[in-house]
Amino acid sequence: MQGAYESPTFQPSFEYAGTTGSVVGSDTSRSNADWRDGIAYTVQGRILSCIAQAGFDGRTSKEIEDALQMSHQSVSSSIRNMELDGWEEHKMFSAYNCGKVVKLKLTRGGQHAYVTRQTARMMMHKDLQEPNARRVSYKHRYEGMRKEIFGLLEEMSNDYSWTWYEKLNKIYQEKQ
Repeated sequence: MQGAYESPTFQPSFEYAGTTGSVVGSDTSRSNADWRDGIAYTVQGRILSCIAQAGFDGRTSKEIEDALQMSHQSVSSSIRNMELDGWEEHKMFSAYNCGKVVKLKLTRGGQHAYVTRQTARMMMHKDLQEPNARRVSYKHRYEGMRKEIFGLLEEMSNDYSWTWYEKLNKIYQEKQ
């Protein structure tokens, strides 16, 4: 059986700003991500093939780690990238709106099993579980809050009620 990673149609998943993911502002993390991006084709392909071979039972991270002799970090991050690749979270989750791998509600050893998208399309919807939502970074949340406060401050400044404007402005200034 030809593995997915040997197929000319297989493309690795880069769901974190076009990479496998890194910590913003960390040169070490960026360097590691560059290295991981370079091997993602092989790593993700091997993992996808391992999951495909399990059929409807799927495989947990631990089962893949043991079968392929790979680290938990490599396996879990690859699964997450492939789970998000193709899933449009603003649309209803289904076997036709999902990633390359799909989480099952079934767990073994406290871990969810995963199947391929193709296998998921032959399964009952009730057996599939939607991916966890993409996390928003602290910096992104803070920036959003900051914009909201500035909008509110602008609105409040036109109200000529300066007492609460000054208090809110002071709170903001202390948080910078």
